[in-house]
Amino acid sequence: MPPPQPDLCDALLPLLAHAPDGMARFDAAQCLLWANPAFAKALSSTVEELLGKPLADLDARLRPLLTEGMGSPGPLSQCLQAAAAGRPITLRFVNGTEQLLRGLTEPQGTFNVYLSDLAPMQAQERRRSEFLSVAAHELRNPVASLFGFAQLLRSRKLKPEGFAEVTEILCRQADSLSHLVEELLDLARVDAKRGQDFKREAVSLSALIQEARESLPSGLHPQRIHVRIAASAELLWVDRSKTLRVLINVLSNALKYSPSSTPVEIDARRIKGSSEMADIVVLDHGIGMSNEQQARIFERFYRADPSGPIPGTGLGMSLVQEIVTLLGGSVSVKSALGQGCRVNLRLPLVATPTKDQMKIKGFQQDRPASPARARENPWPLGEKQGD
Repeated sequence: MPPPQPDLCDALLPLLAHAPDGMARFDAAQCLLWANPAFAKALSSTVEELLGKPLADLDARLRPLLTEGMGSPGPLSQCLQAAAAGRPITLRFVNGTEQLLRGLTEPQGTFNVYLSDLAPMQAQERRRSEFLSVAAHELRNPVASLFGFAQLLRSRKLKPEGFAEVTEILCRQADSLSHLVEELLDLARVDAKRGQDFKREAVSLSALIQEARESLPSGLHPQRIHVRIAASAELLWVDRSKTLRVLINVLSNALKYSPSSTPVEIDARRIKGSSEMADIVVLDHGIGMSNEQQARIFERFYRADPSGPIPGTGLGMSLVQEIVTLLGGSVSVKSALGQGCRVNLRLPLVATPTKDQMKIKGFQQDRPASPARARENPWPLGEKQGD
C-alpha cells in the first residue's frame, strides 16, 4: 500500500516560510491566520507574536516603521481597500528600504497580503539605464568620427595625399563600430537566452585555440602564443562558437597589453580531484593591473585606461564571464602592475571520451613531448624571461 500523500498546503508551507517576500493571510474578520517570517520581520516582530492579531493592530505596529505616516486608515487597511482595483502601495521604511505591498481578496472574505523588496528591481532598472547610457555614448563617438570625415571627403577640399589617410581613419572607425555592435549583440543574446541556445558538444581544446589564434589580427603577433595541453584536459564539453569567443577575447587582451617581444602562454590541465573540469591558464608578461582595476574587470564597458592608445570596447571580459558561467565554469584574474596578468578559465570536460570523440580533430592522447613540440613552447608557465 503506497504511503499517504501529504496535503498540498502542508507541503507548500515550508517553502513559503523560507520565501524572501513577506506573505500573510487574514480571515473574514480581518485577523491574522498565517504569516511567514519575512512578513513578521518587516513588522519588527515574530510570527508567534502576530498570529490572531486584527488588521488594525498590525497597522499600528507598522506605521512607526515608515518614513510617512500613511494617514488613516493604516497601510494594511489601505491595501485591503485597493485590492479590488489591483493597485499596489509603496512602503518606505525608516531603515531606507522600500517594499511593494499588494493585496488579494477572496470570495469567502479572506485577504492575502504580499510584501516585495523593491531593491532588486530597482538595481536591475538602474543597471539597464546605465548600460543604455554608456552604450549610447560609446556608439556616438565612432559615429561622430565617421560623419565628420565623410563630410570632409564630400567637401572635396582634401589634397590627393590626404585621401589615403582619411580613408584609413574611416575604415578603422567603421571596424571599431562594427566590433562594438557585435559585442553588444552577443551580450544581448546571452542575456536573453541565458544559455538555452548553447549547443554543448565534445570540442578539442587544441583545435579551438588554433582557430582563435588564426582569428586574431596579425598586428597582435599571435604567433607568440605558446600552448601546452595535458591530454586529460583536451576534450571540453562546451558550446564551440561561444567558447571560441571566450578564447579570442582573453587572448586578444593578453596580446594587446603585453610587449610583442614576450610570449603569451596557455597551460591547460585537468583539475586535481575532478574528472570533469579543465583549468586553462592564460599568462602574459604585460603591463598588468592594479587591485582597483581587477575589482572592476568584469564590469560592462569598463576599461582600465580609456584614454590610452589601445583600442577596445570594455565588453570583452564581461562577455567572457557571462559565457563561462552559463557553461558551468568560472573565470578569475590575478595581476599586479608591471607584472603581467593571469586569467584562469575553468570549463567542463568530457568525463570519459568515447572512441568517436577521441577521433575529433586536435585530440591527442598522452605521450612524451617531441623535441619539435618542446621548441615550440620554450617558456614554461610562470618562469621569467631573460633580457
